[in-house]
Formats: sequence, structure tokens, C-alpha cells
Amino acid sequence: MRRSVHSSAIGFALVLAVLAFSPVISHALNIGFVPSDQTVFVGTEDVAVDLVVSGLDELRALYDPFDPFSYHPSIGAFDIDVTFNTDVLSFAGYALGPSLGDPLVVDPIFGFPQAEDISDGEVGTGVVNVGEVSLLWPDPLTDFLGFGPPYLEELQPGDSVLLATLLFDADEIGVSDLDFGLRILGDGYGADLRPITTAEVGRIEVVNAPAAVPEPATILFLSTGLIGLASLRRRLG
Repeated sequence: MRRSVHSSAIGFALVLAVLAFSPVISHALNIGFVPSDQTVFVGTEDVAVDLVVSGLDELRALYDPFDPFSYHPSIGAFDIDVTFNTDVLSFAGYALGPSLGDPLVVDPIFGFPQAEDISDGEVGTGVVNVGEVSLLWPDPLTDFLGFGPPYLEELQPGDSVLLATLLFDADEIGVSDLDFGLRILGDGYGADLRPITTAEVGRIEVVNAPAAVPEPATILFLSTGLIGLASLRRRLG
């Protein structure tokens, strides 16, 4: 019994030591809409909103290629539901960003595309699903089969990654919040990035277009007509 307690104590101490020397990452990434808040006129078509992940520089600073538990500073897959107010907006379409590879470009030797579009589009009332899985290697170090470039690190050199652009039509006056249902967000190795990701909602306000202001020539024409009408009334009087 004493030996069992002693072994457990040693094991617990080792766990504490590992945790003490492991990098602590708390909400390194942020996913949100760009612009986060915009105002458009009713009747406007194809109002564009970018879905963007930022914070890769922090992952890049902490990344250790020889640590199997280290997050790779890249986005390798995402599957996201976006909700909106159908009383104000209607979904018009989407376009995937270029940072995970091109689904239309097929490797001439191995016969598979750079990425797979797994988007479902509009899946219900006020819900749009967009998603993509990259089939590219994260970097040359992990490309042990020699597939070659492009690598994710080349397509995602900065702090942020454009995942997709959503398009909406502004049908009615009002406000629509844009919110997330984050199904999948993985790095280039497939590790789950959701535990270290915070999400920020977006907002689109639809307002009336301002009343048209008469052009100077129109004002002059109206003024001349009124003056002439007043002069005619004086003569008749």
C-alpha cells in the first residue's frame, strides 16, 4: 500500500512538472467578421462580409516542430455555421478564401485537389454553412512523401487568414446580428483549435436611403418657373 501511494505521488509530480514547462495558450486565436459592423441601404445587393481568423503570429512564436503537442501556425480545416436575421437579410452566396488551397487545382501526379469545399450553403432558416479541408502539407519539414509546394505556411504567411466571404442582400430595414456555430477549426496537422479560439459576432444594419437632393440646374429651373408664375399673377391682378 505504501509503495502504491509513493508511485502515485511520483506520477502526480511528473504531471505537474510537464504542465509547468508546457506552453500555456489561452485564446490565442480570434474568429470574426470583417467589417464587424456595417450600415447599408435597403435594397443593396451582395453585401460582403469576410470570415477571418487572426492570431497566427502568437502560434508561430510558440510553435516547436519537434513537440507533437505544439499547434502548427496554420489553418488546415474549418466547418462553420453562420446565423443571420432573415427578416432583414437574405443569403446571396459565398466564396472561399485562397489560404487553404484551390479546390479546382488538381495535382497532375497524384490526382487530388489542393482542397475540398465541404460547404453546405444555406442549411436552414437563417443558417449558412461554409467549410473547407486543405489537402496541402503544412510545411516542407512535414512533407516526408515529397508532394512539394504550395505549403500552408506559404499561403498563410501573416497573422490572419481569410476563410470565406459571405454575401447577403439587404431586403428590409432592421438589424441583423451575425453569429457562429464553430463545428471544426483545425491546424495543418488536424489538431483542434477551438479550445484556444474566441469568436466575435458581427452586425449589419439596414436603413432607408437618404432622400434625393435636387441638382443645382433643377433648382434653378424651378426657381425661374416660380418667379415667372409670380410675375404673371401680378399682371393679371
